[in-house]
Parts: sequence; structure tokens; C-alpha cells
Amino acid sequence: MPVKKAKSIKSNTLRKPLAKKSGSTKNANSKNSDKDNRPYEERTRGQLYEVARKLEIDGRSKMDKDQLIRAIRKIK
Repeated sequence: MPVKKAKSIKSNTLRKPLAKKSGSTKNANSKNSDKDNRPYEERTRGQLYEVARKLEIDGRSKMDKDQLIRAIRKIK
């Protein structure tokens, strides 16, 4: 008897459709890192990290904000 009850509960449960993901998978920190004209010092570490990632700077994950700025300026 419990099996039938479980099946009826399952069939009567309403399921909320999954939200569709937008085309962008970027996080908030990297939204405008390409088009950001602010000086590097005014950006967050996350934004600088995204710039460094796009420039393929090695060791970026271990760098603090000042180190990221120096590394980016060295390449650009």
C-alpha cells in the first residue's frame, strides 16, 4: 500500500521548470573588464584577474591586486 501512495504523491507533485541560463557565463566581476576604461587601481581584484586570464598571465591565481596590476602593465 505505501508504494501506491508514493506513486500518487509523485504524480501529483507540480514541478517548477528550470530557469534558462543566459548566454553569458561571466561573473559580475568580469562583466566589463574588456571595455573598462578605469585605471587598474580602481578595479577589483576579480576584474584584474579576468584581464590577466585573458592575457594568459601565469601564476595569476596567487597574485594580489598590486601584483596583477604590475603583470598586466608589463604585457600591455
